[in-house]
Amino acid sequence: MQNMSPENMVNMARTFEISTNAKCKYIELEENSVYHPVQCNNQLCCTLHKLLKQDYTCQELTAHAYDQAKRFGLAYIYYCDIGLVHIIMPIHQEDGKKRALFCGPILISDKYEYLFEEVAIKYKISTNEIQNLLKALDDIDAIEPYKVTALANMLELVANNASTDIGKLTVKIRNDVQKQQVKIHEYLMSESISENNTTRTYSIEKEKLLIAAIRDCDIEKARELLNSILGDLFVIAVADLDTIRTRLVELIVLLSRGAVEGGVSTKEIFGLNGQYIKQVLEVDTIDDLYYCLNQILIRFVDAVFIYRSSRHGDSIKRAIQYINQNYMNKITLEEVASAVHVSPNYFSKIFKEEAGINFATYLNQVRIEGAKKLLAERDTSLVDIAYLAGFEDQSYFSRVFKKYTGLSPKRYKELQGTT
Repeated sequence: MQNMSPENMVNMARTFEISTNAKCKYIELEENSVYHPVQCNNQLCCTLHKLLKQDYTCQELTAHAYDQAKRFGLAYIYYCDIGLVHIIMPIHQEDGKKRALFCGPILISDKYEYLFEEVAIKYKISTNEIQNLLKALDDIDAIEPYKVTALANMLELVANNASTDIGKLTVKIRNDVQKQQVKIHEYLMSESISENNTTRTYSIEKEKLLIAAIRDCDIEKARELLNSILGDLFVIAVADLDTIRTRLVELIVLLSRGAVEGGVSTKEIFGLNGQYIKQVLEVDTIDDLYYCLNQILIRFVDAVFIYRSSRHGDSIKRAIQYINQNYMNKITLEEVASAVHVSPNYFSKIFKEEAGINFATYLNQVRIEGAKKLLAERDTSLVDIAYLAGFEDQSYFSRVFKKYTGLSPKRYKELQGTT
């Protein structure tokens, strides 16, 4: 299959948009491209960023999402800074340009829920200011959450169809390795190999740094160090395949040490070691040896990442305890994140992953449970109950209460009096 022209890809994105009723465009992440993505220019983003006096981070987020989608070989679904959903899927062709189909922004919750729970709490925006954002939401596609996954799957199919055989996702890792091999070549050239190879020594310090990079899940730093170590090894061994293979077996043990120091169990790592050493002993070219070692490096870093992800539960438990003890106060996501010693953005992500709902929704659920107890036990005005349950606005309290209970606070109180 030959490269598809940008014009055809633009038409493909337009057809996708018409078919799904979800905004879609073709983008190229090359700086000088006419298809380079610009900052979001929808009315909601413009209004909110102006209100908050914040700079846009859309391009940085898009670039990061592209890298993640390329890494996993799947359409990548992510939230932007203001809680809207976006989907990106790379299109792979021989020239190596960073091109993709981009879908969004998408709203996956109720308009009022989004504005009050996602925006008002996170950015401490008043009810009056929220009203100014309601009309701006008309420019955003509203899609049920379960349809977002289907949308991502369809985007994958379309983008893969536009990819050439050589550029398809089935070879994405090998293409990435080829780029790393170029870096090794550049490294060797920069070290002036022609001067005196016999005095070149193998750096133990680089090994220590490589272990630390794996332990810290820093895949880019780990690859950089691996390139440097392999560069030293290739020069010292003078392309002697047997010598290189022997040293790579030693490197596998080194990589596994980094994973163990990152917290992965020795039982899991040693089991992988036997498998990977067998692979290294079976390959018969330097390129394949290098490719194999990169795959092993990725696997060990992922093992550390998975281990650390499993530790999120403790932070979320402490966060939930903090919320339950302080829900009656004006607490924010930033405050709770600080209480469990993680960054707000990271906390927001892991809370939703672990709890199954976002922070604002959980906080409202706890507040409604508190309000129900107050309504049942006290002869207190609804205004005071709203305040005691942590709500600053009675009308918003009433709306949230009815959403979660199916009854207005007044009706709920009346029914409690008859039981």
